[in-house]
Amino acid sequence: QALPQLGIEPRTIILSGDSAGGNLALGVMLRAIHTSFRKPDGLLLAYPAMNLSLKAFTPSLLHALDDVILRYSFLTMCLESYVKEGNPSADPYLSPIYMTDDELRHFPPTRILLAGKDPLRDETYKFILRLGKLGKDVKGREYRAFPHGFWSFDIPFGIKECKESVDYSIDWINELVAKSEQRFPPQQEDNEIELPSLLAKKQVI
Repeated sequence: QALPQLGIEPRTIILSGDSAGGNLALGVMLRAIHTSFRKPDGLLLAYPAMNLSLKAFTPSLLHALDDVILRYSFLTMCLESYVKEGNPSADPYLSPIYMTDDELRHFPPTRILLAGKDPLRDETYKFILRLGKLGKDVKGREYRAFPHGFWSFDIPFGIKECKESVDYSIDWINELVAKSEQRFPPQQEDNEIELPSLLAKKQVI
């Protein structure tokens, strides 16, 4: 459907998002699983919002008491604004941490960046561990001194160390693309195939 709507026909699809964008990317992934639509060939997520329930608690949420980005009051406001209906304590479209093992078994190679000072960190760890226990191709990388949102700090007068996380993400995207091409090598264009020939000529059919 991308060809008539966007004018492109992608061979490889890598879905990426950070924070709430990571939550949305996982929702798209789950929707593709439920509808048997084409699934992304890889996922790259950064500090994704895995659990939107205000009733859930993990130790990393204590960072919200003095976090420079996600203070408790701001985090609560974001969750209340984001979730207008549904049950975030059970609905995996709202809180991907509640995906079932059967759903996770459909996941493509997945790469996830974590921030060590992030209130959302612990649920992401759980998600990575679940994928690993299911034998999925998953990797996680934690930047222990970084706060939530560190992708956005790779800017002039930002945090120069954050550039390393962006460069690492680019390497991971290249890795995911390469893995996809290994699984699904590109077809020859114009229906060209190699036919046995004494002259070893390429014939077009």
